[in-house]
Amino acid sequence: MVSPSTVEPPTVPMNFEVQGSADVRTGIRGRVTIAGSFSGTLDRATNTFVGGFALKPTRANITVLGLFPVTAETDWIFTEPVTGRWSEGVLEMRIAARIRHPRLFAFGNVLIAGGGTCSTRRPSVIELRSSAAAPVADPLAGGTLTTHGQGFAISSLSGCGLLDGLLSAVAAGGGNQATVQLSPSRVG
Repeated sequence: MVSPSTVEPPTVPMNFEVQGSADVRTGIRGRVTIAGSFSGTLDRATNTFVGGFALKPTRANITVLGLFPVTAETDWIFTEPVTGRWSEGVLEMRIAARIRHPRLFAFGNVLIAGGGTCSTRRPSVIELRSSAAAPVADPLAGGTLTTHGQGFAISSLSGCGLLDGLLSAVAAGGGNQATVQLSPSRVG
């Protein structure tokens, strides 16, 4: 008979501190910092998990069409739970989120667009995975995950004010890349 103290529970909490960045490579170029936390639940029987991010809003210095410096306040609106799995040392994660820009400033301090509704029209689907060359021994230990393949796409923007059309034309596109470091957190 197995004692109750040696039986692993079927699900366990996953709590990580998150640090990373997203590199935008459309007509808008720049790096957006990613910082916050991830909380979820790992199903030990299937090695799958579900959860969500709580990311801090950030400011990114970007360049529009290689000419105009813009400072973008950026946050993420997650449109579905984050899902993932761990298999043979590889940790994978799927994220769907709209990117919101409450305020966009030209030359550092001239407000040119933004607002509570200024965001991508469709969610970006970002698929991250750890490297097979650096196996993740335990999904609760976290690790470094990066986009793979063609990266992720950003859709056109809406709700950004008078410059909506111009911003949409340069912001939309694929080939964007992201990297996140998941570090175990004691806070649940």
